[in-house]
Amino acid sequence: MNSPRVYELIGEIRGKTQEKVYQGKQAGSVYYRLECRIENKDGIKEIFAFQETIKDGAIWQSIQQCQYVDKRYLFFSRIKNIEKKIRQTCNVCFTTYQLIENHIRLRSNQQEQCLGKCLEKWNKSLQEHYEERALIHIAKQEKKKDEEGEKI
Repeated sequence: MNSPRVYELIGEIRGKTQEKVYQGKQAGSVYYRLECRIENKDGIKEIFAFQETIKDGAIWQSIQQCQYVDKRYLFFSRIKNIEKKIRQTCNVCFTTYQLIENHIRLRSNQQEQCLGKCLEKWNKSLQEHYEERALIHIAKQEKKKDEEGEKI
């Protein structure tokens, strides 16, 4: 079985929220949702810290006691979400258009295929959306040509 790649992330902890696991093998255990500023990988704003995955007990205690201020850490983490961003800002009116596509995998084995074919359904929905946008654009262009033709 393939496991997700482990990344080395360098950064600071800016804050934390204590959470509780309600399902699965770790049900009942407490973990922290750490608000982070990661220096070497864009797009990561939080890391989930579980006591059983932190090898050094002193680090777990410093998280519990909020002793992480002004300290840099080397995190070893598996990243299970994939985010793609397309962003464009107009130089004239400063309007920003942004498209974010975010895939979050809850399975540990990324090679497994979902029986619900969720990725296929998502891709079909995206394709339908862009086809609709293209048709609207073409219709607007045709209307503009017709209006310009009537003026002549």
